[in-house]
Amino acid sequence: MPIVTTARVKNSDQMISSTDSPIGAHAQQEYRNTTRRPRAVSLGGGALLLLQVAALSSPEVGHAAGLLAGEPSNALSLPTWAIHTSSVIEWAIAMSLMWKYGEVSGNERWKGMTWGMLPCLGSAMCACTWHFFYNAPELEFLVALQAFLTIVGNTTCWIAAYRIYQSSVQQQ
Repeated sequence: MPIVTTARVKNSDQMISSTDSPIGAHAQQEYRNTTRRPRAVSLGGGALLLLQVAALSSPEVGHAAGLLAGEPSNALSLPTWAIHTSSVIEWAIAMSLMWKYGEVSGNERWKGMTWGMLPCLGSAMCACTWHFFYNAPELEFLVALQAFLTIVGNTTCWIAAYRIYQSSVQQQ
């Protein structure tokens, strides 16, 4: 009869059990391999440098280091700007790919999805513009415009998706 051992996973309330057999040990090693935190992968020296700059751009560290001395307290951090701008670029690329798919597939309703996504892109541009000017009270109308464009964009994307669905059902 094999001996069953139980161990607590470090920094967790989960328990794992294994036997003293090689199969149990192998299963336990597989569990450890799948539950480890992923290690950072270097994409060159630039990625590491970007992470270091991002860490320094937090308000506490940045002001202490004098890097952001001219920035107001409501300024967005470098990582936040990276997320904002990459999301806008990603959205524009997705729109372009939908348009191209509509041309290649011959299903013009995919082009309709591109038009449906346009108000959401406008919404993103409102957010970026407002943040670029440090959330200026004079530009607060952009917050309302962003909300409106988000509602319109979500609705037009839903309509476009439904039209694509209808065309796929008709082709079957």
